[in-house]
Amino acid sequence: MSGTSDQVKREGDKMDQKAHDILNEVRVIDLQILRLLSKKKMLESCLYPSGIRYDIDKVQGSPENQLEKLTSEIFEIERKIRDLYSSKLDKAAEIEALINQVESEEYRTILMLRYIGHMSINKIAESMSYSPDWVYKKHRKAVDEVGKIMKARTMDEQM
Repeated sequence: MSGTSDQVKREGDKMDQKAHDILNEVRVIDLQILRLLSKKKMLESCLYPSGIRYDIDKVQGSPENQLEKLTSEIFEIERKIRDLYSSKLDKAAEIEALINQVESEEYRTILMLRYIGHMSINKIAESMSYSPDWVYKKHRKAVDEVGKIMKARTMDEQM
C-alpha cells in the first residue's frame, strides 16, 4: 500500500471507531444509571436500623445528622439518575436519526436492535433467522455505513 492509501485507511478506521463509540453512547449512559441505582440502594439500606453496625461503622455526629446526610445523598443520586434518563432519551433519538439515514433496511434493523434495543449479536441473529456470523458481518458493514454518513456530515459542516 502506498502512504496515501494507508492514511485513508487509518482515517476510515478512526471514523468507524467514532461511529461505534457514538452508537454505544446509550449503553454507556445505561451503565452509569445502573451504577447510581446500585449506590442508591446501598445508601437506602443504611436508612434501616440494621443498616448501621455500631461495632464496625464509626458513628460521628448524631443519628439525625447521619439521616440528613444519607437522605441528601439519595436525593442527589435520584437527581443525577433523572438527568441521565433525560440524556439517554435525547441520545437515543440522535442515534435513531443517524441510523435512519442508512439506506439498507437490514443494516438499519441490525443497528436498531443492537444499539437501541441492546440485543446481542446472537439474539439479533435468532430474531432475524440468520447465523451470528452473517449478522456480525452485516453489523460491521452497517457501522461502516454510519461512519461514512458521519464523515459526509463532517465534510458538509466544514464547507
